[in-house]
Parts: sequence; structure tokens; C-alpha cells
Amino acid sequence: MISLLEFDAIANAESRLFPHLIPL
Repeated sequence: MISLLEFDAIANAESRLFPHLIPL
């Protein structure tokens, strides 16, 4: 299992790669 910190880092990286997919 991955930690919440790793999950947050992955989500942050994905939001940078695919900003158009994140409705913020």
C-alpha cells in the first residue's frame, strides 16, 4: 500500500500533467 503522502504527491503530479482533467 502507498502512504497518503505518496498518494498526494501522485495526485499533484497528475494535476500538473493533466490540468484540464481537474475541475478546480
